[in-house]
Amino acid sequence: MPTPTGTGTVTFRVVSEDQGINYDGSDSLTVRLRGEASLLTAASAAYTRYSTHADYPAMYLTSKRTIDRGPVAEIELTYTGYIEALTPDNGLISISDDISLQTVQLTSDEDENVTFSYRGQTTTWVWMTRSQSKPEFPRFGIPVPSDIPTGLLFNPSPPNYNGSVTSAYNLGSRLTQFRRDRIAPGLWRVTETWMMSIEPV
Repeated sequence: MPTPTGTGTVTFRVVSEDQGINYDGSDSLTVRLRGEASLLTAASAAYTRYSTHADYPAMYLTSKRTIDRGPVAEIELTYTGYIEALTPDNGLISISDDISLQTVQLTSDEDENVTFSYRGQTTTWVWMTRSQSKPEFPRFGIPVPSDIPTGLLFNPSPPNYNGSVTSAYNLGSRLTQFRRDRIAPGLWRVTETWMMSIEPV
């Protein structure tokens, strides 16, 4: 059975674990430990606010409750975050990609306005962070190729155009979404979306 971060003492052991997976929001994880009441204070001190679970790196400790019942005591730990997180790197939870048809109007080398189609990539990153203030800056982005791929632009309008527009644009990426959701005090879920774009020079 997975154990939370912090060893406490050997007299306290995990007796139950309750997972709540929410596909429309953050998940919850409640872990209950039981041990000798005389060692409750020392065992409880091992679990600090916003420490992560050893087996779920995107689950953060958001509440702790101790129960003293005579010779036996319990510690109840509640974690908030994402159980099925992709990776703990940079708090990353998920990555999703989409490619959609886009259009851009460029001025050709012959000073003619031409509209082209291209397939623009959009990538969305979802990540978590611990902070008392809301996150201010994105963490990721779309790498922009140093060389413009052959055939990137197609379906010109006017359709009979066969000139050159190689000096009329650059490849770039722009931030199209930066959303911050506070899922617990001091715990944020951030969604950032970047789009690869063709920028006229």
